[in-house]
Amino acid sequence: MTTTPTEKAFAPASERELPAAGATAQLGGTTRLTPSRPFRRFSGRNSTTVVPLAVILVVGAFLRLIDLGRIGFNSDEAVYASQAASIAGLEQYKTLFPVFRAHPLLFQTVLSILFQGGTNDVAARVVAAAFGVATIALTYLIGSRMYGKRAGLVAAAFLAVMPYHVVVTRQVLLDGPMVFFATATLYAAVRFAQDRRSSRWLLATAVLMGLTFLTKETSVLLLVGLLTYLFISPQPRSAHGPSSDGSLLTTLRTMRTGPRQVLAPALRHAPARLRQRYLTGRAATAVAATLILLAMMAVLPLSIKLSGRKSTGQSYLAWQLFRRSNHSLQFYLNTVPAAIGLLLVAVALVAVALMAFGATRGRPLDPAEKLLLCWAVVPILGFEIYPVKGYQYLLPIAPVVAVLAAKPILRLPGLSWRGRRVSRTVVQGIVVAVILGSLVWPTWNRIVPSPGTTVVAGSGGVPEGREAGQFVADNLPEGAQLLTVGPSMANIITYYSHRRATGLSVSPNPLNRNPSYTAVDNPDSAIRQGTIQYLVWDAYSASRSPHFAHELLTYVKRFNAQLIHTFTVTRSHHGTPTDVIRIYEVRKS
Repeated sequence: MTTTPTEKAFAPASERELPAAGATAQLGGTTRLTPSRPFRRFSGRNSTTVVPLAVILVVGAFLRLIDLGRIGFNSDEAVYASQAASIAGLEQYKTLFPVFRAHPLLFQTVLSILFQGGTNDVAARVVAAAFGVATIALTYLIGSRMYGKRAGLVAAAFLAVMPYHVVVTRQVLLDGPMVFFATATLYAAVRFAQDRRSSRWLLATAVLMGLTFLTKETSVLLLVGLLTYLFISPQPRSAHGPSSDGSLLTTLRTMRTGPRQVLAPALRHAPARLRQRYLTGRAATAVAATLILLAMMAVLPLSIKLSGRKSTGQSYLAWQLFRRSNHSLQFYLNTVPAAIGLLLVAVALVAVALMAFGATRGRPLDPAEKLLLCWAVVPILGFEIYPVKGYQYLLPIAPVVAVLAAKPILRLPGLSWRGRRVSRTVVQGIVVAVILGSLVWPTWNRIVPSPGTTVVAGSGGVPEGREAGQFVADNLPEGAQLLTVGPSMANIITYYSHRRATGLSVSPNPLNRNPSYTAVDNPDSAIRQGTIQYLVWDAYSASRSPHFAHELLTYVKRFNAQLIHTFTVTRSHHGTPTDVIRIYEVRKS
């Protein structure tokens, strides 16, 4: 049976003969080329997204890559780079830095590929910066998925210039790569929250959460946040399960109080229906996701055990849990909001307040919004309780703040000013520009700072630290041992010089020190016997540990040590040079 052209035109789409991608079509006596699907994705309305996103990524990459090697590594960077060098098989690092320390080795293993021919500060930092730029793209995906493409672009722009994220991802730290995997986990979890029947996004969440943990073990708090969301969030109702309000908590209570309602379908149709309905459905997916996550998390303790470092791993755990607090309870409140951007944090808090207000008026939170809040609140509370407070520990909340801040901005209405109507697009653009301006200036000041004598761990490199290490490597004999004020400068000197350095402030009590550090039980005796031949004073450690800095200078006077080199920084172009590192030699009388 044949059909006329008119019948073909009004036939259902499933019955029409669609032209192949890239095929030609006749239209009005002319021939035009039907664009293929990949071309259509980057043309038309999509081009209004691709071009701005590309610009945002370029700006984010510029801020993370410019002048990347101007200042050398800080203590943590030196440790992680040394681990990567040891994994790469570089002999000069194997005896100085143990491979297994307090953290997993995913990022260090990636770096070890670059270190096959030797270490390189800039290359290592470029890898960390690449993870940071990729996190910007993931933030766009989360924002666009929840609130639309414009919100995704605004959120990505905020993260691209955020001082907190820029500064940390310019360093060889575990937190930048960890936040990349954490943000990827959050995106998969958002997709799952929006469609709780999607098994692939639940499995993706488990795999990505496992990679996050293998990058840094403190991300277990993010897992707690995710589990908190699953515990309080709505569940899709099943035709075969008990009736409830949909929450997991209510479902568990129902299973406890009315087991016959839950088990009756399974018992009635066992074993075929049981296998078909429960073991091949969402329950099987949840079990598979849990097993995958547990298997990936087990890699860390298993690798430590197989390497013969089980006792070391236990010592790290005890030290991390029971060590004295390194900052006050106000540390995060005083540091992190300013690092993220006070105006940006204020807008994000407005978004949270509007959510809470809507909930009181009968408008429940969107499941994905509830997920974002759990993802941010649990780490904040956890690290506030945890005695060790690192500058970069709260970095996983940065993408959440950026996404939440985008929502109220894009709901701003237009206004009238001096009798003229200002469109909502102009109003929103002005607000976004003001916030971006409040972020760009402090970010630039952090990238190109005025040198100082105080360094917060995780906030940047150590001026003149690399130069001091290279001086030691070029001028001190092999096998020389140095005594520094603290372990931070000892790590930097050891990394760049391949000479062993020990921190005077390292406690002789094993419960009060990092298991990787070796204490000097009797510095006076070690100097007298010639075990330690050089003393290193630095202003950075002195600002944190004035007692031990004074004690080291006491040894300088007692043994008449000779100053052999001084490293200085100048706070401004017309300022006076300030001593930041001094190296003394203990000469035999």
